[in-house]
Amino acid sequence: MRIEQQRTIAKAVTCKGIGLHTGKLVTLTLKPAPENCGVIFIRKDVKESESIIHGSYLNVTKTMLGTTLTNSSDVDISTVEHLMAGLWGAGVDNVIVEVDAPEIPIMDGSSQPFIAMVEKAGLKTQKSFRKILRIKDEVEVGDKKRSAKFLPADNFTVKFKINFNDNIIGKQRARYEFAADTFKQEIAAARTFGFKHEVEAMHAAGLALGGSLDNAIVVGEDGILNDDGLRFEDEFVRHKILDSIGDLFLFGMRIQGEFIGHRSGHSTNNEILHTLIANPRAWEVIDPTTERPLAPVAAGNFVYA
Repeated sequence: MRIEQQRTIAKAVTCKGIGLHTGKLVTLTLKPAPENCGVIFIRKDVKESESIIHGSYLNVTKTMLGTTLTNSSDVDISTVEHLMAGLWGAGVDNVIVEVDAPEIPIMDGSSQPFIAMVEKAGLKTQKSFRKILRIKDEVEVGDKKRSAKFLPADNFTVKFKINFNDNIIGKQRARYEFAADTFKQEIAAARTFGFKHEVEAMHAAGLALGGSLDNAIVVGEDGILNDDGLRFEDEFVRHKILDSIGDLFLFGMRIQGEFIGHRSGHSTNNEILHTLIANPRAWEVIDPTTERPLAPVAAGNFVYA
């Protein structure tokens, strides 16, 4: 992988959107951040002393309908994965995310609006170099129904397979390999999706109140209900790749290795990071200026937690 310096955004930028869970308007602001601090969420609607939530896989507490992070004061920020994927794809390492609600706005259900925010703000190169998490050996979690796996590779690659028992989605598979601008072109616009009967059941239960055809692909018995159809023929599996990238970026650094997902979701994506770190022979953190492993230290020092 290329030697690259860390980046933050050049200036603050704000967007407004609907929260998936509450259905209420949410204001989100991205602000420049110092090097080596990662992604820091700040809840503006709670006490300042309880408002900071670090964007780390160690802080994941819920994985239903998205990835939720919680700090030591039991303050949550949910649905972070699309934003995290967008920050990763746009090349942002360090950023402050201010939000006035317990969730990130769902926007159009993809990472595309967050890419646009970063492009509007611009990027600022910082002095410190990115450290790389290099996969050295195979690590796998899950079972025959759903699984996630890391393998050694020269670059960051994601392979994903889905299999739905219906005539609309069915079986899909895709492969994504990181290169400049490929995330924006191939993955960022892929939207989240759900079945009409599931959406109706969640709304009846008071869940996903902000979910609509404006921010998700909705699949009915006879086809796609969205007037504009699909953005990609295989948009469903592309979105699963997007989700995986967002969840994996919660490790706090770029990954050199191959991730293979088979019907995996937010829970499995988080589980494999914990399992990886529990197997120190399977990974190492590389100093990109020398391409040599850094001296072993506690895993918590490798992430922004």
